[in-house]
Amino acid sequence: MGRVFSSMSMSLDGFIAAPHDTADLRATGAVVMGRRSYDLCRSEGGRCYGGPLRATPCFVLTRESPEPTTATTATASEAAGASGPSGACAESGSGSGAFTFVTDGLERAVERARAAAGDGRIGLLGGTVVQQCLRAGLLDEIQIHLVPVLLGGGLRLFDHLGTRKVELERTRVIESPGVKHLRFAVVR
Repeated sequence: MGRVFSSMSMSLDGFIAAPHDTADLRATGAVVMGRRSYDLCRSEGGRCYGGPLRATPCFVLTRESPEPTTATTATASEAAGASGPSGACAESGSGSGAFTFVTDGLERAVERARAAAGDGRIGLLGGTVVQQCLRAGLLDEIQIHLVPVLLGGGLRLFDHLGTRKVELERTRVIESPGVKHLRFAVVR
């Protein structure tokens, strides 16, 4: 089963995105992203945060499926091949990867991403999705590429974690002149 990971650049003051939503995406077996990340990706012609998605399956967390003119509607049970509530998912092909819109929760999106990725890793795209997975105990690994800049504003990676204690085990540190690469396992 694939591991769920987050890999993001972060400024010294803790921001993972400037006010204009810039970040980085690495190739993975599947991606779970929020609706804002999806909208930004679509506005960039399928190039999410500087890299094309190509054939990477993407599962978009959203409260509602897009309009029928941009995607075909499928129920969660149809998409999963089992019985269940209707109206939970819609799929859209963009030529740069398949997007599946998941309206029945974070756990379901991660479950579907794991199935699509097989033994591949499941990348998380968007600070809010990372926070939600960390709170829910679904995140296996955090990679931070610490860059020596101060953004002064934007989106922080570790806001809104709630009261749950999260223990991290440092597994790797690589230093270079312009960035420090940190890797942590989430201890369960």
